[in-house]
Amino acid sequence: MQLKQRLAIILTLMAMFPLLILLLQVLERVEADIEQRISSEIQQTLAKLSQEINTELNNQKSIAFGLAKVPVVREFALLSNRVNAPLYDQKAIQLAAFFLNYQSTVPSIQALRFTDLKGRTLVKVKEGHLVPVMQKRTAGRAVVELIESKPFFKHALKSDQKIIVSDFERGEVIGEVDFCPAMVRYTVPLYDDLDVKLGMLIINMWGRRVDYAVEGALGGTPGNAYIVEINRQNKKRDGIYLYHKQGAKRFANQVGSTFKFSSDIGAEHWQTIQQTKQFGKIAKQGRLFFYHVYTPYKDRNTQWLLVIDIPRDTLFSPTTKIRSSISLLILAVLIVSLLLARWIAAKLAQPIQQMSTLMTRYADGERQLRYEGKRSDEIE
Repeated sequence: MQLKQRLAIILTLMAMFPLLILLLQVLERVEADIEQRISSEIQQTLAKLSQEINTELNNQKSIAFGLAKVPVVREFALLSNRVNAPLYDQKAIQLAAFFLNYQSTVPSIQALRFTDLKGRTLVKVKEGHLVPVMQKRTAGRAVVELIESKPFFKHALKSDQKIIVSDFERGEVIGEVDFCPAMVRYTVPLYDDLDVKLGMLIINMWGRRVDYAVEGALGGTPGNAYIVEINRQNKKRDGIYLYHKQGAKRFANQVGSTFKFSSDIGAEHWQTIQQTKQFGKIAKQGRLFFYHVYTPYKDRNTQWLLVIDIPRDTLFSPTTKIRSSISLLILAVLIVSLLLARWIAAKLAQPIQQMSTLMTRYADGERQLRYEGKRSDEIE
């Protein structure tokens, strides 16, 4: 092999390094473009999810508000505050029958009840059954339950909203250990013609459709989806999972667990999230967390954080394989270059060393010397 061919090989191998490094930079740019495109798609998905949840909550509000206008509900509300009301028992039976019939046509309703302003539930239907009377009170009024100490009732009593939406939480029945599945309570204050408050119509709506909306948000994308509560007023609820595919991680404040998104993501990232107005993204421990802030309440600053969590390796699996191939190629080129450089350097140095020895011997008087090496390059 001629010297110029050997030099060409060395120079070619040397030129491959910057080309491969440039290829890695191009690959990084491709990954950045992929991440930006996927971020945009996921933000659209989260925005759509927030619209679906908002539509569902508005539909449930409409149901609750419409029920408050039904004559049998209003008639019972008027009688509930009268000391002498001969038709009270009859209207209570009619109201219970209406509740049962209506619940059978709207499966998303878990319970309906009428409660007076002192927190005494006078009529209640739950999961297709009339809840039996707990005790008798003044004027022979049947009392199903007492909820005056319930946070959602206290909040509704103080609120001036036409319809009050409770926290998204599991139902809890006094005297029972197990919680009901997740639900939202809608409380509609009832007034007479003089705007005197008569009582509260309270409708418990199952949260299954919210769960289904979150589960469907991922589509075929590998990863997880969550709903997390941002609650600056109630630290026990701040950062809890309202939805998580692992049921044990939901509603840590109620079940007494320590599972919180705010703990999983870290205090610094959680503070950043709380300051975000709408969209955001956080990278942590090989995962990308895309989130959208949704405000479901009009009477308080509690917010819901809609989160999609995707493994970064899964997101960039095609480019990761290419990156690995390029890295292996760089390593192979480096090894081959070192081996060839050593071999070619030896081949270049050998004749020069031999010629130097011959010239020294020739200068010392050995005039009959000849170069006897066999070569196929220009030195021959």
